[in-house]
Amino acid sequence: MSKIKSWRPGDEKRFCRELELGKEYYYVTQQAWAKDSRLAHTVIFTGHLPFTATPCTAGGYSAATLLRRFGPLYDAPPPGIRNIEDPEPQFPPNARLIDF
Repeated sequence: MSKIKSWRPGDEKRFCRELELGKEYYYVTQQAWAKDSRLAHTVIFTGHLPFTATPCTAGGYSAATLLRRFGPLYDAPPPGIRNIEDPEPQFPPNARLIDF
């Protein structure tokens, strides 16, 4: 298994040089509403911004800004952290619910 590569805030220039367009990158956020308080989000960079040539998402979010606001970014899903797009874990079939 290869090591997961990560970039931290402050590595914006290196991240913009090393990222590949069309590849999925991941960042982790804290969510109070989810059973898993830490969730991984997926982002894909699809092009470059007009004047700066910084890689950006389809919505125009630059790679440098995304790293500064939500970093660190990973090139593979962080182990042990559920992706926000995956369904929440459910009760096992033999679990008993408590009646009040």
